[in-house]
Amino acid sequence: MTNWRSTSLSLRVGTSTTTSDRRFSRVLTAAPAHDAPLARPVLLLAALLLASVTLLFAPVLHAQEPSPVLSTQSRSVQYLIVIDDSGSMRVRTAEGPAADPERLAIFATRSLLSMLDDRDEVSVLRLNGAREGESTMPIAPLAENRARLGAMLANDGPVAAYPGKLTPCASALEAVRDELNRARRPNTAQVVLFLTDGECNDAQVNTERYLESIDSQEDGLFQFYLLRWRGRVFSQYLVELARKSGGSIGEVGADDPTDLLAPFANALSRSQGYSAHLLRPGTTTIPAHTGARRMRLLAVAPDQGSELRLNLNAPSGQPRTLGASRTGLHHYEDGKRYRYVALDYEPGTTPVTVQVSGGANRWRVVALPDYRLFVETRVQQGRCGSQGEDTNFVQVGSGICVTLSLINEEGQVVSADVASRGTEAAILYQEPGAEPRRLPAASTDKAAVFRFERVNLQEGDHILSPRITLPSAQGTPVTLRGAARTLQVSTRRISATPASLEAGDLLPGTDHFQEIVIEGNFPATRARLTVARADGLPECVTFALSGVPAGQAQTISPGQTYTLETRVAPYCGPVDVRRTIDNALRLEFDRGAHSIPIPTLVIPVRAELISQLTAPHHLETTLRGGQKRDLRISLSGNHRRAQHFDAVILPTDERTGWPGDDLRLTFLDARGNALPESDQGQVTTEVVHATGTDASPSASSAILTLHLRADACCQAGTYSTEVALVPRQGASSPLRLPLTVHVEAAGLWRCWGTTIARTLVLVLLLLLLAYIGNMWRSSHFLDRDRLAERLVPLYWSDYGETRPQTRSAEDVRRMVRKSLGLWPRLKAWLAANPLVFGLPGRDYYESAELVLDATRNIHRSRLRLSHERELLTELRANPRRGLAKMYTTARGGISFYAVPAEGNRLGVFELQREFDDFADPTIEFEPKLINLRRRTELIAMHSDREPDTMAGWRIG
Repeated sequence: MTNWRSTSLSLRVGTSTTTSDRRFSRVLTAAPAHDAPLARPVLLLAALLLASVTLLFAPVLHAQEPSPVLSTQSRSVQYLIVIDDSGSMRVRTAEGPAADPERLAIFATRSLLSMLDDRDEVSVLRLNGAREGESTMPIAPLAENRARLGAMLANDGPVAAYPGKLTPCASALEAVRDELNRARRPNTAQVVLFLTDGECNDAQVNTERYLESIDSQEDGLFQFYLLRWRGRVFSQYLVELARKSGGSIGEVGADDPTDLLAPFANALSRSQGYSAHLLRPGTTTIPAHTGARRMRLLAVAPDQGSELRLNLNAPSGQPRTLGASRTGLHHYEDGKRYRYVALDYEPGTTPVTVQVSGGANRWRVVALPDYRLFVETRVQQGRCGSQGEDTNFVQVGSGICVTLSLINEEGQVVSADVASRGTEAAILYQEPGAEPRRLPAASTDKAAVFRFERVNLQEGDHILSPRITLPSAQGTPVTLRGAARTLQVSTRRISATPASLEAGDLLPGTDHFQEIVIEGNFPATRARLTVARADGLPECVTFALSGVPAGQAQTISPGQTYTLETRVAPYCGPVDVRRTIDNALRLEFDRGAHSIPIPTLVIPVRAELISQLTAPHHLETTLRGGQKRDLRISLSGNHRRAQHFDAVILPTDERTGWPGDDLRLTFLDARGNALPESDQGQVTTEVVHATGTDASPSASSAILTLHLRADACCQAGTYSTEVALVPRQGASSPLRLPLTVHVEAAGLWRCWGTTIARTLVLVLLLLLLAYIGNMWRSSHFLDRDRLAERLVPLYWSDYGETRPQTRSAEDVRRMVRKSLGLWPRLKAWLAANPLVFGLPGRDYYESAELVLDATRNIHRSRLRLSHERELLTELRANPRRGLAKMYTTARGGISFYAVPAEGNRLGVFELQREFDDFADPTIEFEPKLINLRRRTELIAMHSDREPDTMAGWRIG
C-alpha cells in the first residue's frame, strides 16, 4: 500500500544539503534585485510568525471538532492556489482602499511554496485567468515547475500586476475543478487555497453539485480553504464550500504579513501530525519528539544587540545538530530591523532546552518537528482474531475486521513515543441507506494500532472513513484522516444471454461473431475466457471475448454486452479436415480479487470445421552438371484469408546423401534473385498463399519458386530432400513437399576448364603486380630538404675570407622545392622509361644539373632535372658533354658530381681543389667526371671581394 508523504513546515538554514534546504535557499533568493534586502529576512521572520499564529488561530478556526489532517496514504499532495488579481487589490475602490498594495498575497504564496517538498504538486491560478482564456498551469511536482512558478509569482510577474477587471469566481472554480480531475490520482489529497478581497460578480455556484463534480471529494480527500479580506463583502457559497469540504475560512488584512500567512499556515499544519512550538523567555523547553526525523528551529529578535546564537542542552547531553547555523538581518524599507538565526537538530529521548544569546528578552523561537504520519486501513473478512485477507467484497451476513494503523514514512507502525497516551481512533461508518455514524475503534496492545468489528452485514455498499486523533501539547487534538473504503456486501449471481453458441460451418480464414449479455450482481472483476476441453479443439480454432483472446484477463461488468468471437486461422493442417466441434467456453473470474467467489460461467459451443488444401505430392527434376533450373510450386484451398508460411530448406549438412555445395538449392525472390543462406545454413523466405489460387503450375498461380543449380563437377546420381512450409498461424504441422533431383555428369573440360583459366589469369596478375612493385622499389628520388641543406651561399667577410650565409637557407629551400616540383619530377621519371627499371637490376636515380648564380638573388639559381636513367654513366663515357657543369643525383642518398673545365672552372665559379698548383702544365688538359666531396667551395670568378657580397657556394 502506498503512503502519502505530508508536506513539511520546517525551514533549515545551514550547511546541510537536504532537498528542502536547497529549495528554501532558492525561494529566499527568488525576489528581484531591488527587493533583495527585503525578501530573505522577511521570509524567515514570516516563518516564525506563521507557526506562532497557527498555534493561536487553530482553536478559533476549528472550535467544533479536532482539526482533520489529510493522511492520504500517498507520497505527495496536490495544491491549487487561486489568487484574486482584480483591480481592487491594487487601487482604491468604492469598498475602500486597495486590499493588497504591498503584494502580501504574492509574498504569502511564495512562502507557502518554500515549505513544500519538491515531490509535492502545485499550480497557481489567476482569478481572472480562466475568464480571459488563459490556460491553467498543470498541477506538477515542484521539482519540475518551481522555476516557472517563481517567475509567475515574481514582484514584476503577471500575477502581481493585478490586471483583472472583475471577481469571476464561478469561471475560476470551473477551471479549478477541471484541473483537479485531470491531475487526480487514487489516494492523493487535493487542497485548494482561494484568496479574494470581494464579492464574486459572475454566476452563482451550487456547492452540493460542485463538490459532487470533484472526484477526490468522493474519497474525502478534497479540502477548500477560503481566505477573504477583513471588512469586505464576500459570497456566501464560498464559505459553504470551505465548511462542507472540511476546510476553513480565514480573514486577512494588508497591515501585517502574518495576518495573511496564518490561514496558509493553517492549511499546511493540517497536513502534519504535530503542531509547532513557540518559545519565548521563560518558555524554553521543547518536548523530546522521539520518532521525528528532525527538529527545525528559527529564532528572531529586534536589531538591538549582538549577533543571535542558539544554544541547545538536554539531560542526556548536547543534541546532535544537522549542519551549521545560519544568521541574517531583515530590514524592510524604513521599517523595523530584525535579526534571525536558524538551526536543525536530531531529536533524542529527552526534552531540549533552547537558549538564545544576543536577543535580550525580546526574542522568539519557533520549533517545527518533522513527522511523516499516515493512516493505513485494512478491511479483512471474518471477525477480529480469525480474519482473512484484505478485501473490498463480502457475502451477505458476513463479518469484517477493520485494522487502523498509524505508520511513518517508511511504512512502519509508530511507537508509543509518537502515538502517546490519549491517542484514539474511530470509523465514520455509513451503512446502505443510512446517515454516517462516528463509531470508536478499540485499542490493541500496540499504541498505534486499533481495530473495529462488524458482523451480520446487510446487502449494499458500506463506506468506512478512518480517523486517528493524536493529543496535542497545545491543547487542540490533531486528527489524521485516511482514504474512505467502500465495502460491497452481496450474494453472487451470473448468467449469459443467449446461453449457448451455434457457429455453423467454419471455413479457414473466417470469423464468427455473436453478442451475449453477461448479467448478475457481481462487481466489476477481471476474468479469463478458457476452453473447457482444450485438447479436443482444432489448433486453428480460437475464441475471444470482445477482442481479448482466450486466456488473457479483462474486466467483466454485469449488465454489459460482449461479443463472443470464433476465429478460424487460414491454415488448419496439411490435409483436408472435416470435424464437428462440440465443446464449451468457461468465463473464470479472479478469485483473489474478492472474498466472495464469483461462479464460473459456462457457455456451450457447437460448430462444423471444413478445411481443404491441395499441394503437390512430389517435386522432381533432372539436371546436367553446370545447369540450373527453376521449379514453381502452387497450392489451392478453401481458405478465406491469405495463408502465411515460412518456406524452409534444411542446411546442406542435414540433407541425407546430398552432394554438398555441388548441388545448390535456394528460393528466388519476386525479382528473380537467389536468397542467401542464414547463419545456420538454412534458407527461409516468406510465402503468402492468397485466396482463390488454383493448383495449376502456371506462373500466375505459383506462390514459391525453387532454384536448383548443379556444379559442373557434381557427381551423377539421384538426390532427395524436402521443402517445408511452416505456418505462421493456425495449425502447427508444417506442409512438407518432397523433392527428388536427378543429376547427369558433365565433361572433364567443363568441370576444370574454368579453374585452369582462372589460375593462369591469377599468375599473370601476380607477375604484373611484382613488376609494378619492383618498378617503384627501384626508383630513388632526391630529398628536397636535405638537398637544400647542402647548398649554402657564401659571402665575403671584412677580411676577404668566405663565410656561409645561413640567413638565406629558407630562400634556398624555396628555390629547390620550386625546381623539383611534382609535375617536373613525374615527367622526368616517365621520360626515363619506368618499364626498363621495373626489371631486376635496373634502377632509376633521380639526377639534376645545378645551375647556380653568382648574385645575391638566390632565386636566379635553379636545378634542371635530367630525363636520363644512367646520366653518370653517360658523363663518364663522354665527359665533354658535361664540361663546366655540376650535377646532383640520388645515388648514395645525395651525391654531387662535376666535369671541371680547364682551370677548374665550373660555369662562373672556380672549383677550390687541393694540389691544383702542382698540376703539370705540359700535359694536355683532359676533362673527366669527378665526385665532389663534402663542403666543396665554388668561388665566383671576377669577384671584387667586397664585404657582404656574393662569394660563391658551398656544396656537397
